[in-house]
Parts: sequence; C-alpha cells; structure tokens
Amino acid sequence: TIKATATDAAGNTSAEGTRSVTIDTTPPSAPVINSVASDNIVNANEKNAGVTVTGTAEAGSQVTVTWGSTTKTVTAAGGSWSASFTSNEIPADGSYEIKATATDAAGNTSAEGTRSVTIDTTPPTASVLITGAEDNVGTTTGNVLDGGTTDDNTLKLSGNITGTLGAGEVVVIYDGTTRLGEASVTGNSWTFTTLGLSNGLHSFTARVEDAAGNQGSPSSPYNVTVDAIVPTATASITGANDNEPAITGNIANGGLTNDNTPELFGNITGTLASGDVVVIYDGATRLGKADVSGNTWSFTPSTKLSEGAHSFRAVVENSAGNQSAPSAAYNLTVDTIAEQPTFYLASDTGSSNSDWVTSNGLVYVSGLETGATWEYSTDGGINWNNGSGNSFTLTQGSYAAGSVRVRQTDVAGNTSPVSQNST
Repeated sequence: TIKATATDAAGNTSAEGTRSVTIDTTPPSAPVINSVASDNIVNANEKNAGVTVTGTAEAGSQVTVTWGSTTKTVTAAGGSWSASFTSNEIPADGSYEIKATATDAAGNTSAEGTRSVTIDTTPPTASVLITGAEDNVGTTTGNVLDGGTTDDNTLKLSGNITGTLGAGEVVVIYDGTTRLGEASVTGNSWTFTTLGLSNGLHSFTARVEDAAGNQGSPSSPYNVTVDAIVPTATASITGANDNEPAITGNIANGGLTNDNTPELFGNITGTLASGDVVVIYDGATRLGKADVSGNTWSFTPSTKLSEGAHSFRAVVENSAGNQSAPSAAYNLTVDTIAEQPTFYLASDTGSSNSDWVTSNGLVYVSGLETGATWEYSTDGGINWNNGSGNSFTLTQGSYAAGSVRVRQTDVAGNTSPVSQNST
C-alpha cells in the first residue's frame, strides 16, 4: 500500500490517502503446445482444412502464437488456449517450429514454448495395380478374375508397384470407401489378405500412402462378388487387461498401455460349429487363435507388440477358412517409453550463461508429455516434490552435481529416465 499525507503552510497534516499496488515481476511459465494434427505432421488434406493449434498456459494470460510468418494472439481462458490457422496461413512444405509466449496481466512475458512440426503435402510418385485375388476355399481354387465370383471371403489380393516406394511409404487397400489396411510389400509386388467379407459385390482399389498421410492416385478397381458359406456365430472384443505396473487392469478402447502383451478378451454370439475357431487380428496381421470357454474367449499375443497404435478385431473362422464379419475394432496404443525431460535455468546470471550460477532460482522443465505428471528433487533423489505447470523454483544455496533431478510419468504409467544437473 502506498500512503500519502499533505501538510499545509500552517503545519496541519491531512489524513492518509492510500493506493493498493501489486508488484508482479515474475513471468508466467512458458506455454505448452500440444501435438499438432495428432502426429506433428500436416498433410495435404489437413492443410486444406486448416489446422488448430492448442495448448496450455497461465490462466487469463495472452498467448502469442507464431507459425511461419503468421502470428495469432489468443486468451488462455481457464488455462487452455487454441489458435486456428487457415490453409493460406500454414507455411509451405518443410520443417518449422511453432512458438508461443504468454503475457500476464502485469505485462510479464514468458520464455518461448515450442513445437516442431513438419508440413508435407506432396503425394507419393509410385503407383500400384491389383493383378489378382486368390481363392483358397472349396473345390474351385486359384485366381478369381476381375468381375468374377468366389466362395472365399478371405481373399488374398496381390499386385505390382510401379516406381519405388519412398521412406515411410506403404500400400493401402480399400473396399469401396472403406480402408481395409496396409499390404505386405516385397520388392515391387504386394499382397493383402482380407478379413471376413460380406456376401455381395466388393470393389477393391490400392494406392500408395506416405508417412504424412498423403495418397497417390488409386488403382483401377478390381471387382469380386463373394458368395460364401460363413460361420453363423460372431465374436466381439469387450476389453484388454494391462498386467504391467504401475497402472494395471482393463484398458478402455482407444486407451494407452505400457503392456506390450495385453490380454484381449470378449464374447461369442451364437454357437460355434464343429471346427469353428476365434481368430484375432491386429490390422491385417493375423495374430493367432483365441482360447475359448463357453461363450467367452481370451487371447494374449505370443510376440511383443510394437510401440504405437494397434487395431484389434476378432472373427469366427470355419474349417474351410471362411470368416464371420469381423468385430468392431478395439484400439490400443502401446507406449512403454516415457521421454526423458530436461530442465534449464530461466536466467543464468553468472559470469557465463552456462555456469549454473544465478540470482534467479526459477527453473523451466521441457520435454513433458501431454497428460504426464512430473516430479523434481533437490537432494539427489532422496525426496521428490510434485511438479506443476512446467517450472519450479530453487531456494538460495549451492546444489552439487546430481542433486537437482527431474523425472516424469506418462499417462501409460511409464516413468522416464532421470535428468540431473551436471554442475
């Protein structure tokens, strides 16, 4: 509170006048920028539709977001913010850093938060053809001609690639507008085995897709009519068990897990006929047969699942190899690694900007994963404090090498390697 009195020529002194003043010289923490376009790669379709960049910052602060030559200023209402960029505002193909700063009500501006993003709108140059569909069911087997009929609802499609696939490019198969999955590629040829197709006409196309999601031109359609005797029972996936600490139990559809051999389970509707089995797929990859008990089944992968997204389906398969309609997809993301966070002084005021001598104890933490919790220690990891936002403050004193430490635990339950001060 500022106080003032007035004294006149006769020596009379007034009552105090006051003004309450807040002194705020502490900048907000650097804004956090969430993943952009889900994978930090913007393809042609995403660019054409425009991209919204989101993140978090000090509640009520003004967030200035810069992407290429375009800058937007938005408010972090409730601590969250979003800035929309139109197609014309998104930079040309290349790698860029989106930068964001937060300015609080007192006018203090934070350090920059950044997110590296790649713009890739160039479609693949290689093209593909479908040259055949193999029937392995019944007395008439072999290739089914374009326009033909088959009693096999698990056709093995095959074809050729013209040109060379670039790094990260794959061949994807469609049935009409439905994406079936990625083909297996060997040299300049590919194969893909469908899951249980419904009886009726199917129009298959193939195209090359790059890592950004851009697609080349589709092949000419290859039309096949399926007329098959299929199992009457169907299978569904109702859950997946994570048995890997620290977070165990059921994993919801669409969830994360640090268990790379989760136990899938589900129900059977109808009755399995003699010779019928429940088969589990991960995308187009056949994982194996489930264990069946009554009208329930369970399955644990015998090989560890790779890091990343997995889409599981269950089918009932008869002794001829025909399959029921597949179950709805049960999607999981396997994440067994938490990134190692880093930390740095907000202002190194010592004789050099890297000697870790400062009059300002504010420390910023970077590399935090979305949704992760984090901790810091100032006594070499004996005691840990819960972190908040993306900074913490050291009290005055000397901290030996290794005494200041930071670690994070991601939403899948993985704990990262520890980062520590080296001086």
